[in-house]
Amino acid sequence: MKSFSREKRIKLNKDELIIAITTLLLIAYFAILPLRSSSARHVVVFVGSIFYYILALRRIMTVKKSFVFFVQFMLLVCVILFDILITVKQYNYEVFYSALNLLSLFILLSSKNTVRFTKRAFNWLFWGTLVLSGMAVLLSYSSVAYFFEDGRKNGFLVLGMTNPNVTGLMLSGLVNILLIFYAGKGKTIKFVLLIVIALLMNLLVRTGCRSAIICSVLVICYALFFKEKRFPWWFVLVPIIISILFVPTYLSFSSARTQMITVLGKPLFSGRDFVYRENLALLTNNFYWLFGNYGMAKLSNAHNAPLCILCSFGLVGTSVVYWNYGKRLIQINVNASSYYSRMCIACLMSLFIQSSMEAVMLTGVFPSIAIIYFFTLFADQNEKGIIEIIGKEQSYETENEHSGA
Repeated sequence: MKSFSREKRIKLNKDELIIAITTLLLIAYFAILPLRSSSARHVVVFVGSIFYYILALRRIMTVKKSFVFFVQFMLLVCVILFDILITVKQYNYEVFYSALNLLSLFILLSSKNTVRFTKRAFNWLFWGTLVLSGMAVLLSYSSVAYFFEDGRKNGFLVLGMTNPNVTGLMLSGLVNILLIFYAGKGKTIKFVLLIVIALLMNLLVRTGCRSAIICSVLVICYALFFKEKRFPWWFVLVPIIISILFVPTYLSFSSARTQMITVLGKPLFSGRDFVYRENLALLTNNFYWLFGNYGMAKLSNAHNAPLCILCSFGLVGTSVVYWNYGKRLIQINVNASSYYSRMCIACLMSLFIQSSMEAVMLTGVFPSIAIIYFFTLFADQNEKGIIEIIGKEQSYETENEHSGA
């Protein structure tokens, strides 16, 4: 009887299993960084990508979509397939891999979350994030702290990842997830969380990723001082508008004179005007402007997410993607009845601001898609369910928020 009850206790339901695998995949990614093995990293990234393809397919199959969303989703699929057929000259797995990554992120970020938290799933996510944070701190003392996987040394913290900006975005994501948990913990755990967040912020500053630093500071300020405030519906669209207007604004103001201005130890205009113009040069005719030049662009990092999607799938694909992202942010904000869902919208808004200067977080590649998925898990959790999971302490805190509102 004892062995039977123990087996029953450790059995995970589907939602708990999804969160457990999500956490373990991220831990596996951080664990292989000290190996400096590109093959090991590719295996983890490939397995992670397949997992999120399955999650995206599951979401499509289990969620009742509106007719409008279905039409827009099929339009995006048709644009991608049409673009691949017309612009791609040599077919290989990378052609479909990048497109599937974007489609997976589009589905998971644009549609309503179907995963429901249990106490065990909530703890999986919390302790998993703490483990990832501890691994990041340990990596900062390892041999890969300032070295890329190919052995080249860098002046900024990279932790063995692709570049300092990607490292900064991952650290910023961990900070934001810990902030989501902050309100539901007792004083001792809150104190520990503040120490961990301070350590991560120290690492984040050492990456030199200014967008991630600024956005993390803004999310911290919101979590500590404005957590009871819900954003106006129009305000949640501001980060998306900033990311879309960033490139034309950057190109308009970038000049020899402005190159001398520095912010946080780096030039304000970091010479990316060349990268932006190089990507825009791929759109050589009206067809490419409308449907993109995926054969040449292939969702490569254009250091701006809207530009990256524009060059690959044109104005039609970009409009479908950002229209649905904006609509989803408004929906989450309107239904944000708990601290967790309000923090979710704050984290997603910071993500879109960061995408102005680094496209990788919105192309759906693993492990960045895992961080975004963590955010979305809190988006549709109702207040009653959160209170049942967290217990009396959080229930009391949530009641106080409403009584003071």
